[in-house]
Amino acid sequence: MKHNTFFKALVLALLVGFHTNIFAQNNYRHSVGANLGWMNGISFKFNLKGNVYLQTDWGMGINTNVLFPVINELYFCPDLGGQVNILYEKKFSKTANTYWIVGGGICGAKDWSKGLTSPYWKTGAKVVLGLEWCFDIPMSIQLDMRHGYGLMFSANKNFDGGENLLFTINHVPFHFYDFSMVFSIRYCFDKIK
Repeated sequence: MKHNTFFKALVLALLVGFHTNIFAQNNYRHSVGANLGWMNGISFKFNLKGNVYLQTDWGMGINTNVLFPVINELYFCPDLGGQVNILYEKKFSKTANTYWIVGGGICGAKDWSKGLTSPYWKTGAKVVLGLEWCFDIPMSIQLDMRHGYGLMFSANKNFDGGENLLFTINHVPFHFYDFSMVFSIRYCFDKIK
């Protein structure tokens, strides 16, 4: 019940902010904060030049292979790793400090379903689509969807069947559609003079 009230208040605040001028001009180049959702951890965003940003996210994620939900080990597979994305951001309008985001990047992670003893790794590439709202306190909120192509493979050279077949079939890494939704909240710094 508390979560529903929080999300309703957040959506209302973002909608009001989009149609009014409560979002001040974004005068900051970089930001650091936290991610929630399919990826939980820390997030860094650095302005490279103009509207181009480098975003790196590190922490615990959930591998969500939505095309093959029958393979339970892949459908809900926690992993520990990171993503590096290059993003292009553009304002919706001059009055509201709301941005649309498009970009892409690479990811790499270690399967965490069996902790340190797990031999499985994940790598892949993703396309990022999202929105970012910048406030004058200084803080920003970002919501994005990440669609990608992933490979799951085993670091164990012993491909003798068993559960290895879920990730490596005939010595070939298991490939899949990788999807995630990430909510980020960041503190902005390095003010533009």
